[in-house]
Amino acid sequence: MDVTQYMTEGYAFTCAMCSKLWRSKQQGNDKCEAGMKGLTCNGPMVGSDFPLYEGPLTNESRMSLCFRCGQESDFGVKMAAGNKILGVCKQHMDEFSVWRRSSKPRDYRTLEQNKIETKQ
Repeated sequence: MDVTQYMTEGYAFTCAMCSKLWRSKQQGNDKCEAGMKGLTCNGPMVGSDFPLYEGPLTNESRMSLCFRCGQESDFGVKMAAGNKILGVCKQHMDEFSVWRRSSKPRDYRTLEQNKIETKQ
């Protein structure tokens, strides 16, 4: 597992921390196991919350770390299509907000980090 290398390749931190990606990459594939099966496991940029994630990140750490870069989160994002709260840092919240305005609307709710409950 080389999280930094996967992120350099363009994978979000959450993807880079997923064992489905690690196993698939070890087999020489360019997608994670879910992608190889034609399944969709995406993050907030496409209106989801990594529903097929499998790996060491707990629900609490997925809230406290930015889903994109892995730095400490400043906000939480909950997608209408999911049930998890994902952390996002200020930099990526700004990018996320710009992207959200320029794409087709999807329901999501932003929470300030200090108001996020750590139990789900």
